[in-house]
Amino acid sequence: MMNQIIIALLVVGCLLTGMPSAVEAASAKPLASDLNALFAYEVDDKYGYFNRQGQVVIEPQFVSFAGLFIDGLALAKQGEKIGYINKQGKMVIEPQFDDAGIFSDALAYIKQGDKYGYINKQGRIVIEPQFDDARDFSDGLARIKHGGKYGFINKQGRAVIEPQFDGAGFFSDALAYIKQGDKYGYINKQGRIVIEPQFDDARDFSDGLASVKQGDKYGYINKQGRIVIEPQFDQAFDFKNGLARVNQGDKYGFINKQGRMIARPQFNFADDFSDGLARVNQGNKYGFINKQGQMAIELQFDHAFDFKNGLAKIKQGGKWNYINKQGLTVIKQDTQCGVTVVKDSAGKVTWPRNIQQICQKQKREQAEAARREREASRSSYSGSNSNVSKSCDFINVNFDVVAGFSTQGVDRVFSMSAVDNATGSVKQDYSKTGATVFRSYNKSLAGYYTWNALWDNNRKGCSGRIYVSGGKCNVMIRVYDDCRDAGTREY
Repeated sequence: MMNQIIIALLVVGCLLTGMPSAVEAASAKPLASDLNALFAYEVDDKYGYFNRQGQVVIEPQFVSFAGLFIDGLALAKQGEKIGYINKQGKMVIEPQFDDAGIFSDALAYIKQGDKYGYINKQGRIVIEPQFDDARDFSDGLARIKHGGKYGFINKQGRAVIEPQFDGAGFFSDALAYIKQGDKYGYINKQGRIVIEPQFDDARDFSDGLASVKQGDKYGYINKQGRIVIEPQFDQAFDFKNGLARVNQGDKYGFINKQGRMIARPQFNFADDFSDGLARVNQGNKYGFINKQGQMAIELQFDHAFDFKNGLAKIKQGGKWNYINKQGLTVIKQDTQCGVTVVKDSAGKVTWPRNIQQICQKQKREQAEAARREREASRSSYSGSNSNVSKSCDFINVNFDVVAGFSTQGVDRVFSMSAVDNATGSVKQDYSKTGATVFRSYNKSLAGYYTWNALWDNNRKGCSGRIYVSGGKCNVMIRVYDDCRDAGTREY
């Protein structure tokens, strides 16, 4: 059975594999800290990890997802519960949570039953599950929801900003957006409103600016609440490394912090810049642009995810592979001996580890199948050549399914064909109305024929090969509904 391998790139800040991010500049090299990065992959609905050389480090064993390693720990799911593994694949915090987050400020949110709390890196609950919702710590505070309102707690679990808001973001640049009624503003870490609720939508601060909505357009404000880029966009996203993604007229482009277009809105889709490159889509193909708005890796992929740690997952020709920042394939998905495999840049199969045994088993099974076919041909038609001097002007073929499905009337399609050894032409007949094929073949009947049959409104079918001696004018093809032979013979 062919194994389906899906390779997933781990993305900072994302809990699930395969979520989009962006690409580093094509000429940049991975940081030293990135050289030991692990990448998640999926095989038969189980996740494991390999390194940037494509070598398997942690065998596939986790269901649903495998998370990003933060401080040496990553989320992993077994059964219906979530726990944490180390880089050796050992479960160091047993699966016991219904939901969980990455570690931030040495704490991670967890969910038990219908309430959220926090654990430390030893797996000990340090803030009891008591909240209706909880998110990662940021700037020393974490957003929580209690009694239908949002507030913020410190690492001791104390509410330093009481739940009072209808919505809230995360602290970034010492400010967090809040929602009161249907308007958005910003508070500081003491809970004091420093930018009055006045906007129709708002996002977190990033690079000193925040996207806000006035009326039906988005622009940007600074930390004093002053509009520095006028509302003019249909959508506007966070600044990252000095650039922000914007949408105008259903097309995406990029601006700098002065509001100047670096890449005019032209893409059907674009993702934020990360590591110097951004993923873009145009004309149903994906590629990557650099921070000057130039195409760094041409539009050519059927799908793509963002670069992280020097690699990006792309889909091309029905295969999921990894490319480097020069656009070269370094980890490749392929098919070998009937299974999907992962190959490194040298073409060596790195998964599954036992590919040689799989190939040897396949060869043995193919040889055994060929042997059984030869024996079946000899046993089914024993004695059929005793009357080979007789020349049939026609062959009458009856097809019958012994059990399970109706094989009557227009429900059936049957075909039988072979190459005429004398003329090289294909002898072929079809019947769509019954079990019998009846036609004059004149001479040269002897040989192997391939037959195919469909029934149950083409939802079920069988195929096989039979030998016709030319000395017998009737053939009965009888199979069970699972396609096993039920007495096929020549008579």
